[in-house]
Amino acid sequence: MLAAERSGSASFILAGIIRRFSNLMTPQELSHTTRPSKSPNRLMKLLSFIMVSLLIWACVTLWEQMGQFSAKGEQLAELKAKLDETNKVHDDLKREIARLNDPEYKEEKARKELRVAKPGETIFDLPN
Repeated sequence: MLAAERSGSASFILAGIIRRFSNLMTPQELSHTTRPSKSPNRLMKLLSFIMVSLLIWACVTLWEQMGQFSAKGEQLAELKAKLDETNKVHDDLKREIARLNDPEYKEEKARKELRVAKPGETIFDLPN
């Protein structure tokens, strides 16, 4: 009886082993199967996070650029005003140079500013 029990239990064990290995796939079958992917939800969350991060970065960069642009615009307006003033002074000085080449203007300027008088003239200084 022991031998019969052994053969029965051996066949039972052998049947279990065969069942277990029959479920295994061959290497060719394994290469054709797809690996179970990570959840698509997780991938979408990762892509969403990356896109939101890039969007935030782009908005911050744009905000900084707009601030710099407006500052440069104000600086440009100030420099244009200063250039206009300098051009006006330059034109006035050109006119003054042209007038200084006139002998009558030189004489008039010398009489007013330096109080130069012609021979025989007397200069009177009246208080205001």
